[in-house]
Amino acid sequence: MVGLNEAIEKERARRKQVKDAAAAKRASAMQALRIFAERCAEAALPNWEFQFSDGKLSAVHHQGSRGYSKQAHHSWWLDEQNRITDGREATSPVDSVGAAKAVDEAVQLLAKRVLDADEPDG
Repeated sequence: MVGLNEAIEKERARRKQVKDAAAAKRASAMQALRIFAERCAEAALPNWEFQFSDGKLSAVHHQGSRGYSKQAHHSWWLDEQNRITDGREATSPVDSVGAAKAVDEAVQLLAKRVLDADEPDG
């Protein structure tokens, strides 16, 4: 027979374990987002600026000449499923496929956005 106090302690331990596992998954996903940001910065694309702040990667595309500058702004963040997303498309969940695969998927998605901005007619 299980006593109420024992059941409460078991449930408390189970909830802590679930919470700790979710925090670990989120931390791993955030690390993947940081790696994605580093890859973007390392690329040093002309007319592109990348900044990582507050758990979000911002990508700004500068275009124009003679003092006129048009900017396209793209943001990347983690959604509730631990996917790297820009709101239009998302990677596989980081905890399902691993950080390296999710980062590779994010780079491919960003490549589409770069080409869309640099070559708007296709």
